[in-house]
Order: sequence, then structure tokens, then C-alpha cells
Amino acid sequence: MKIPPISIQEYTKSDFKNIISYEQCDSRQDLKVTSYVVLLDNLMNTCTDVDLLRQQKILQIFQSNEDIVNYLNMLYHDVYIDDFLYKGLYMDVNKYYEQTWNRW
Repeated sequence: MKIPPISIQEYTKSDFKNIISYEQCDSRQDLKVTSYVVLLDNLMNTCTDVDLLRQQKILQIFQSNEDIVNYLNMLYHDVYIDDFLYKGLYMDVNKYYEQTWNRW
């Protein structure tokens, strides 16, 4: 199981919004970025979650953990996604987390 790494900086926030908008407008797109943002949002609900992803070198951010959690929670608001490309990965991460010895 491997979660693709990402770097989020102040200037990349608008990039995400623009790419998600583009994917929503062009029906030929397979919603790769939108799916990835949905994955991140579902994995990062608290500052502790962000810390864990930072420690594992999955997430590199240049802002506070709380800012990132809030940003991801509002980023894909009102976005339609019917084919979540990372569904299997999300389920694997949750299954791994539910094992008592892996809880963070």
C-alpha cells in the first residue's frame, strides 16, 4: 500500500482549485486530482492525522496542520465525483488503521 506523496504550499492551493474545476467541466477527464484531494480529505480529519502523514513523508506542507485540515475540508465542496479512483487505497488504509496495533 502506497499513498502518493504531495507538497502543499500557498501557491498550490489555487492550482488544486483550478484543476478540480477543469476536471469537473470536461467529462473526458478521469478526475485524478479530484479523487486524490478526496482521499487526502478523508484521511486528514485532525491535526494528528496531518502529523502522521508528514512523518511518513506523504505530505509536505508549509503551513500549520490546522490550516491544511480546514483547507482540504472546503476544497472540494460542491464537487461531484462518481468514480473515486482511490477507493481501494482508502479502504486498505482504513483496514490497516482498524487493526489495534496500528492505531496512531
